[in-house]
Amino acid sequence: MDDQMVNRKYMGALLSSMGHVPRFAENGEQAVAEVQKKPPQLVFMDLHMPVMDGFEATRTLRQWPQYKTLPIVALTADVFAQTREKATEAGMTTFIAKPVSVDTIQSLLSEMFAAPATDSTVPASSAPTIKETTSSTAPLTSQQQATAPPQAKRTARRRFKSGDVTSHIDMAMVGEVCVGVTVQGYRSLLQGYFSDESGSLDALLQAMAEGPQETLQAAAHGFKGASSNLGFSKLAALAFHLEKGEYPPEGSTHEQLLDAWEMTHALCLRMGLTDVEAVQERHRKLPKDASTNAG
Repeated sequence: MDDQMVNRKYMGALLSSMGHVPRFAENGEQAVAEVQKKPPQLVFMDLHMPVMDGFEATRTLRQWPQYKTLPIVALTADVFAQTREKATEAGMTTFIAKPVSVDTIQSLLSEMFAAPATDSTVPASSAPTIKETTSSTAPLTSQQQATAPPQAKRTARRRFKSGDVTSHIDMAMVGEVCVGVTVQGYRSLLQGYFSDESGSLDALLQAMAEGPQETLQAAAHGFKGASSNLGFSKLAALAFHLEKGEYPPEGSTHEQLLDAWEMTHALCLRMGLTDVEAVQERHRKLPKDASTNAG
């Protein structure tokens, strides 16, 4: 259960690679409905969702006797002790902090179901969700190539300096994700992220420009989770500070966020991890003083 598309794709690819059959819900209300429709073996419950959050969805499910012992795993980028306590009080079985690693999921499933979750022989579970597909990177057929729209003109090659990768991307995390979902799966995740299919970057920039603080915190939290899952440490760190109301004294937070986004994209493009050619120009068209409410 997660309202962020990138996070749903990541968890879906990770669980599918382990031999499971995941389903997804975009908010807590849908999550409750999906569990009632077809009871799963386990629920990964994001805590911060629209309509109904993970806490309320869990409390709702626990009201019915048949779901009293259903494993519900809290899933969030918020690692504070009070959040863990609130999750426990709501009736959640255990807690996993984002970004989620392959080892963490494997260990959890092995512990809960006393069976290894390292290959495709694992019995498929039915974690609740609305099934969605990920974009394919398979080569185009000759007919598809003939009808495909012309590709955007490549931009001039960007120059990088020593330390750019280290300061923007956690390559160890990237490696972990690729081990879990393959390089092709990671490229598919980046396709959606850099195209901003979920509108998470737009939502964050808009919240920075207009507020209120609660909206900014929610937008920053969602953007942080998606960025950290992909190993984009600089973007995740900036979102974390925005979520907590801690703003850098120097420069514009709006410009820092866009600069980090564009550098991360350029690095991934250079390394061959994505073929999304251009970061959408609409991000630069938002008000230049969008950081007014963000320090």
